[in-house]
This record gives sequence, C-alpha cells and structure tokens, in this order.
Amino acid sequence: MIGSENVERSPDTQNGSEAESPAGREMLTVTCLGRSGDVVARIDVPKGTVLLRPLEAVHFISSQCGGFGSCGACGVELADGRTVLSCFIRVVDDMTVRKRSF
Repeated sequence: MIGSENVERSPDTQNGSEAESPAGREMLTVTCLGRSGDVVARIDVPKGTVLLRPLEAVHFISSQCGGFGSCGACGVELADGRTVLSCFIRVVDDMTVRKRSF
C-alpha cells in the first residue's frame, strides 16, 4: 500500500480555476508514482484543488474529455487500492497517487 489519504468527491469538475492559490490558502503535496512505484513528481497544490489539473500540468496523466468524467483516461490508483477518476477528486490532504496498471 502507498499510504493513506483523505479524498472527497468534487462537486464542480468543470471549473479549473480552483488551482489559483489565494494568499493564505493551505498548500498540500501530491506525490505521483509511476507504475513501478518510483516517484516521478511532487506537486504543491492549494487545498480543494481538483486533482486532475495539477496531474495534467506535470504531464502525469491527461484527460481526453476535458475533465467531465466520460473518457476514464484520468484514472489513478489511490493508496487504498481504489481506482478513481482524478477529475472527480479534490485534494483535501497530502496524497500519493499511482498510474493505473494495465
């Protein structure tokens, strides 16, 4: 297992502007693991950011549908083994994600 994180479903996956960090907003770290478990990126993001946006910014994953949850290309594995679409998850705690195994 990778570690534990708290996630919550994103009520608004269409708005990418939540990645803008207002002064004083809590910053969290998303650690990205490759399929073999190696760390490929660490990203600091404001709390509440939709996970898809920072993962796309570092070219860890991409979405073909623009974050609407219809293509499934943005799926990542969480520490507890669940595979989720990153466009439906907001970062609410430091977290680690892994590229999906095929």
